[in-house]
Amino acid sequence: MEEKHRRFSESAGVVNADMNAAAGQTHMDKFHAAQGHGYAAEQANHLYDWLTGQDAKIVGGDNAKNGADRLGKYCKNASASVAAAFENQQYRYLNADGLPMQLEVPSDQYENAVRLMEQRIAQGQVPGVSDPSQAKSVVRKGKFTYQQAVNIAKFGTVDSLLFDAANGAVLSASAFGITAVITFVQHLWQGDPLDVAVEHAAYSGIQVGGVAFISSVISAQLMRTSLPKMLAAPTEQIVRWLGPKASAQLANALRGGATIYGATAMNNAAQLLRGNLITAAVMTLVLSGKDIQNAFRGRISGKQLFKNIATTAGGVAGGTGGVLLGQFLLQALVPGAGTIVRIAVFLVGGAIGGAAGGNGVRSLVGHFIEDDAVALVKIIETVFCRLAQEYLLTQEELDIVLGDLSRALEGDTLLEMYASPDHQAFAETIVKEQIERCVRCRCRVYLPTDPEFLKGIGRLLEDATCGGGIFQAHTQTDPVEVGRRLTGRDLSPHAAEKGLYAAKQMNLAQTQAESRLQAMSVQEQAFQNKLSEIHQERGMLKRELNNLLSSNDDPAIMS
Repeated sequence: MEEKHRRFSESAGVVNADMNAAAGQTHMDKFHAAQGHGYAAEQANHLYDWLTGQDAKIVGGDNAKNGADRLGKYCKNASASVAAAFENQQYRYLNADGLPMQLEVPSDQYENAVRLMEQRIAQGQVPGVSDPSQAKSVVRKGKFTYQQAVNIAKFGTVDSLLFDAANGAVLSASAFGITAVITFVQHLWQGDPLDVAVEHAAYSGIQVGGVAFISSVISAQLMRTSLPKMLAAPTEQIVRWLGPKASAQLANALRGGATIYGATAMNNAAQLLRGNLITAAVMTLVLSGKDIQNAFRGRISGKQLFKNIATTAGGVAGGTGGVLLGQFLLQALVPGAGTIVRIAVFLVGGAIGGAAGGNGVRSLVGHFIEDDAVALVKIIETVFCRLAQEYLLTQEELDIVLGDLSRALEGDTLLEMYASPDHQAFAETIVKEQIERCVRCRCRVYLPTDPEFLKGIGRLLEDATCGGGIFQAHTQTDPVEVGRRLTGRDLSPHAAEKGLYAAKQMNLAQTQAESRLQAMSVQEQAFQNKLSEIHQERGMLKRELNNLLSSNDDPAIMS
């Protein structure tokens, strides 16, 4: 049950990270445009403001004409950057009150841009501003240089990696939070103490947050390559199959802002699909990192690696599909659903879809490829059955050894067994260790004497007549209940069985010791009796000898 809870919480976090990364990477399609570095600068400034706690919101991300809350022009030089904000010798970006919006330029062009703006104001080209000294209030110094903006839009540059790392940190924080909250609640529900629940929550959150960070950075870098262009045709074809209405519902379900329709919605849906394909592939590889490492180290087979990656891919794809289907149905059935409902549908759809996808693929592939673990466990079972007979294990000992063996096989033991040159010898060693650890507790047995055997036969006949002794039904002892009475706390069944077994062996040793002491006492008494008889016999012999000697000394006899 705990494993299922862990998978649910981690699945929810992974799907959240995958979908958020896909939504974020969708905007990077614009990085490939002629002015892609300008859009990259806008995204970088937005992220900077968000990280520094400022009110950051990109409203003009839909390419509306003259529309942007952050008016940024990142051209090759200050003259081009300033000129880009003018049309027909007039400043074209105005607020609702008719005053000019601030023009943000690269930080290395700021001084020249201010001088050029002063000239434009003096020529009457900036509505609502007549004083050239106010140019500094119109021109805003950006946080990045022109070259940094260009580098952010490129693959593999230091600036793009730093931008992606900062953006990935934001996404990983979201994945961490969702996973940690769900894990915390689940452990409290199952009765764990508060501090234990917090520890489990932190552990799961860090795991998923790390996966989200790495996959986000890799996905963002891939979005700067030609890969999105390669996926453009197939994703656009899929969107055409869906049709305008379904595409609009899907796009609006997964994006924020104003509702979009028609060609805009179809284009946005195709971008979302491309982003999800790339992030899902990267997420699958990141989650499969340990399996890939084990395959290179020879700890799992190539078939097992394929099966594990396929299962992971099925889980990621199923989770994404579950979210898409859930949001699509929600948008179609309840267009005005609130945020809480949308989040609930997101989490439930992702978790159920991920579980269904992973289990479905594992079941399908399992018909053709047997798990390495299954094959190795069969070897262990064969070895265990043989050694159990050789060591004459009792049912109680069998249960204890099986419990110890199951614990010994946890972790990477099966991986180490697969990597070993001789699977049979590995199994022999690990099974024998568990058996010998158990049988070392066996009490040394002393065979009964012949009189004890005769007494036993007598009791057997008597019990067979009256239905007592071994012919009487006995109630089975509950090890857990015994442990509770002795220790005052609940023990695990395995620990209680081992404790009861050890107690029985100690009791047997004491019983045999008492029996041997009693036998020794009887033997000692017999010895004393025999010694007394010998002393009496010697006394009689001495008296007879004295009588004979006395007779030989009598004068009458001598004469």
